[in-house]
Amino acid sequence: MLATRERSKKRGPYIRGLACMKFVSRAARTLLKVNQPETSTYRSMRLGDANISAKAIVSQKELIQTQHFNFHTQAPLANLILSSTSSLATAIMSTVIVFGPTGHVGSHAALSAHHFGAAKVILAMRDPSKPIPGLTSTEESSRSFQRVKADLSDPASLTSAVSSTGATRAFLYHNQASTDHMRSALEALKAGGITFVTFLSTGGILPGTDLSSLDPKENLIYWLHAQVELNIISIFGKENYVSVRPAFFATNSFLWKAMIPTGKVKVFAPDMKVDWIAPSDIGRVSASILVNGPKEGYKEAVWLVGPQKVSLAEGVRKIVKAATGKEAEIEEVEGEEQLEIYTRVGVPRPVAAHLVESFGKLRALQADGGDWLPSGEEFDAQVRNVEVYTGRKAQTLEEWIEEHKGEFAA
Repeated sequence: MLATRERSKKRGPYIRGLACMKFVSRAARTLLKVNQPETSTYRSMRLGDANISAKAIVSQKELIQTQHFNFHTQAPLANLILSSTSSLATAIMSTVIVFGPTGHVGSHAALSAHHFGAAKVILAMRDPSKPIPGLTSTEESSRSFQRVKADLSDPASLTSAVSSTGATRAFLYHNQASTDHMRSALEALKAGGITFVTFLSTGGILPGTDLSSLDPKENLIYWLHAQVELNIISIFGKENYVSVRPAFFATNSFLWKAMIPTGKVKVFAPDMKVDWIAPSDIGRVSASILVNGPKEGYKEAVWLVGPQKVSLAEGVRKIVKAATGKEAEIEEVEGEEQLEIYTRVGVPRPVAAHLVESFGKLRALQADGGDWLPSGEEFDAQVRNVEVYTGRKAQTLEEWIEEHKGEFAA
């Protein structure tokens, strides 16, 4: 549940010109690494590695509609914006903390946060010595990254990590080891100074769902995530969190990693269609929200899906072909055999049993003409959310496979 990084093209008008920004103090320039000479004019305002669009930092309608801001000739206006717009202050000064930065999603959230305007990115890790995918030592030392030891199962470590680094915004995932639906962890984060949370949840919690109405007997995974969200709301308030709700991760295909090189793959519910969203897209969307909050019109949740509905069998065939050059042989498996496949890759047996049951229900739903994924305009809107938040289109399954085919080699 992982993508080349490139600078995203902002959709709104750019703030142009960094010339004569006398309202930015020397200390702020140092913090933001704004080192350009004052006599030059720049195509966009750069805050470290970020291009901040006018729409992202100005809430007043008349200012949003302005084509461009020229800080060389409109310094008084710039002063007004800086002093009166809290979202700009957030974009310029925010220190964010990312939990799970070695994971498929967390690594991309961490690496993208600077791009979206974070002044500093704290990498919260149980083992700070572990490598972070995509982050070289040179890049880590040349940009504002800081590693800190922290464990979501150890509240004291969370308060310490946050208070010692000055982080105010946190990216979190569901900690399966928690015995209180992460309540003590959330309270510790708030005590340390966190004021806003971006939470990696599940697309199984559909739009309009009353979180308190979910039944663990119906779907345990949805219910577990909902309990954490309810705790976030209780501790931070609805206005101070956003839940990112993706559907089927392309990296779920690593379940068959050992079988892919042989070309013979055992698949449960091979005819079930899923969306194969790239975790890199999830991470970048999460980073955008972590730094700048939700877009206008969005509230406490953003749903994400990949751009195609492709059956598990067809997805596996594409992976096998790209990774080995072979034509895949798909064998359908059921029950106990599928449980063994899950447990072999480290999934606890009770969770594995629940996954098998849930996939069986979803498969039956599609067979009866229904779908657990959205359809029509709702599906298209959830695909577009990737571009809305990152400036780039959602990655297709084929693009994801091309990037990761080497990881399936024998």
